[in-house]
Amino acid sequence: MVYLQPRLAFNLQLDMVDDEPCTLYLRRASLSISTQLPIASTITIARVSSPRAADRTLLAANLQALTDWFRGCSRAVRQNDIIHVTIDEEQARIGSMVTEAEVEMDPRDEAAVASHIRASEANDVYFKVTKLSCTATEFDGTARVVPSVTTVSQTGVAQSRAPSSIVRPSGKASEYDSLVAILRSGMHPWAAELQMRCTVLVTGVRGVGKRTLVADAARQLGVHLLELNCYELQSDSEAKTMAVLNTHFDRAMAFAPCVLLLKHIEVLAKKSTVAETGQEPLITMAIDEGLGRLAAAHRSRGHPIMVVATTDDVDALSIRLLGCFPQQVELAVPDEQQRYRILCSLTEHVPLALDVSLVDMANQTAAFVAKDLKHIVHQAAIQALARARQVR
Repeated sequence: MVYLQPRLAFNLQLDMVDDEPCTLYLRRASLSISTQLPIASTITIARVSSPRAADRTLLAANLQALTDWFRGCSRAVRQNDIIHVTIDEEQARIGSMVTEAEVEMDPRDEAAVASHIRASEANDVYFKVTKLSCTATEFDGTARVVPSVTTVSQTGVAQSRAPSSIVRPSGKASEYDSLVAILRSGMHPWAAELQMRCTVLVTGVRGVGKRTLVADAARQLGVHLLELNCYELQSDSEAKTMAVLNTHFDRAMAFAPCVLLLKHIEVLAKKSTVAETGQEPLITMAIDEGLGRLAAAHRSRGHPIMVVATTDDVDALSIRLLGCFPQQVELAVPDEQQRYRILCSLTEHVPLALDVSLVDMANQTAAFVAKDLKHIVHQAAIQALARARQVR
């Protein structure tokens, strides 16, 4: 059994979306890569369209990560290859705003502890090789990029899937599998021909992990994630709300293939409002029309857009809005075994005292959700830091 990097498997055109095993034949090279492959004269790279790639505050960090990727070593690439780099999104945003005085702040404050618990997650950014030129006579499409010789230019935007994640979350396995199966059906070629709408409603109490579940599913399928908090859609009039919503539908088309995540969907069209006025809000019609536009865009452009809405009160949704999301996935409060797995994940990079038992914590936190457990670990780290300061 051979494990490949997701990027390498993607560039080898191995379908990592399905869980079926793949067969790959390897041949040992008789010479080194520097002897076999010619040096590329020019290479053109485009940003893979995604919310993170389109964020202007992250542009400098994205380009710096790409530059470091090429400087690290000699790279062998082909046209249409995907280049995967990682950035620290939080640090990149802070770097564009902080002053020199703010940089020298005490690193042991609460934010530092939170960052330590989070282990400074790396955020993925992707680029695509759109053009590769080589003057060598024996050029079969693959060439080496040597920064001192090759002219590298980054221009334009390309729409593409990203390499799939090979890590399957340990918790919420059945709900995760259900959501992935539904979203995968929306990526089928027949879904485009039939203009099928891939819409899912994920329900569960606050803090249970609805957003995390959707993000993990999108990462597994190799599609981008565009998030929208419906509370931010609220404006003075329904006309403005619908205009902002349509703008996000257009952004989803630009970032396709992607999952459009509508958080707190219940605030847009509540059943109580329908009972008071006797009619459905116009925003419900706008959502229905927007979903139709996304399905039509899938057929015309070839890139799917799946829509996932989340709510912690499914009974508050109006009947028509609920009808826009025929597929539902319900997240229950984690049981003891799931709480133990969550605690293990939260404390993976946190030093624990010898008398700390995660098994006992999982047993004593009945009805707690992931957000509650994260708060406990966070507060424990803050108190431990305070005690360490007193000893000094």
